[in-house]
Formats: sequence, structure tokens, C-alpha cells
Amino acid sequence: MPQFFAPSFCWKNGTIFLEDSAEIHHIVRVHRFRKDDRIKIFDGAGRRVLCRLAEIHEGKLTAEIEKELESNEPETELSLYVALVKRSPFEEILEKGTELGVRRFIPVSTRFSVVPADIGTKKTERWKEVILSAAKQSERGILPGIRQPLSFSEALSTARRENGNLILLDPRGGKTVKNTEGKKALFIGPEGGFSPEELDEAGRNGTSFLSLGKSILRTETAVLSAVAVLLFC
Repeated sequence: MPQFFAPSFCWKNGTIFLEDSAEIHHIVRVHRFRKDDRIKIFDGAGRRVLCRLAEIHEGKLTAEIEKELESNEPETELSLYVALVKRSPFEEILEKGTELGVRRFIPVSTRFSVVPADIGTKKTERWKEVILSAAKQSERGILPGIRQPLSFSEALSTARRENGNLILLDPRGGKTVKNTEGKKALFIGPEGGFSPEELDEAGRNGTSFLSLGKSILRTETAVLSAVAVLLFC
């Protein structure tokens, strides 16, 4: 059963009032749901429910909540600080990272990044669309956020302030990191890796280093592997 999105301001006293034309189109035209059919809806803040479609009008849909659904969110809150890469791989990172359970994405401009930092001002809406689609498909309860790109130094400072537990993927790291609960920040660089200066700066900020082996991985491959290790192993 497909899952759809309705932000929390649409939820009132056991009823969901949806007026988003794109989402209504997907429900009624693409999936061809009709009155009294059941669908799943999430609010992006952690709540998922089973609903009955009560009313369907042009540009407006009403759904009655019948059952609260269990959360699919991982116990660890993981923020992914990932180097800017070309469009297709970066969208794959957003899609697969969302499916796996990443809480938020922070693009990072590093010394060896091949994409300019100002790309974020042009691509933010597209990135949000990719994340939303993946969140619906994977039945997330929380809709991951994405921020404007940061420099490496800004990213480290932000991660220390918001997460505390910093992990950076690098072949010279260990095969495991200290298994601490709560919030984690994972740093993954471009295919060229992080510069020696960036690695030194990360070390001075108390970052743990994690290795997935000596092979040179594409950024999107590294993301999928490291996220799975930190969230489920």
C-alpha cells in the first residue's frame, strides 16, 4: 500500500485535510484510489497512520484516521555530511540515504569537490523532491531535511554543536568506531578523499575515523555502506 505525505498542519481532530494538488493527483489519478479506500499517510515529523478516504473533491481531499502505525525510524539519529558530487550520484545519495534512515543531509564543499558550493541555491527544491519521494516509498515517519552547502570548517563546527559524535570515513581509519547511542554525524568525502589539512582539522575536533577497506569507493557507494554500518550493525 503506497504511503503519502500530509504536513502536520493538515491534521485536525482525527481528520487529515489535504489540499496539495500534486499529492492529490498521485492519490486519485496515478494510484486511482477512491472514496472509502484505505491509504497510509505520514506527517514528516514521525507520525504514520492508516486512513479511510472520506471525501474527494477537485483540489481537496479528506481522510479519516483509523489506526496509528508503528515507527520505522532507526534508533540512531544520523546526520550525513557529504561532499558535493555530480547531479546523478548526489540524487542517488539522497534517495538511498533516505531509504536507509538518514535524518538530515548537509552538502559539504571540500578541497577536492568537483561541484561548486553555490549549486545548492539552484538544486534545493529538486533535492527536496527526491527526498520526499524516497521517504514515501520507504515508509519513513520522519521527512529528512537538507541544508545549504557548508565549507568543511563550517560543517565540522555545526556537527560538533548539533551532534557531538563525529565520524569521518577514511581508509586510514579503524574498522570500527565506538558504539555510542544518540546523535551521530558522518562525514564522507569525494572520490579524491579529504585533503591532509581537512583530516588534520577533523582530528583536532575529536573526530573518529572509520575505514571500509583500502579500495577507492565512489561517494555514493561509500555512503550506502557506511550508513548501513552505523545504523544497523
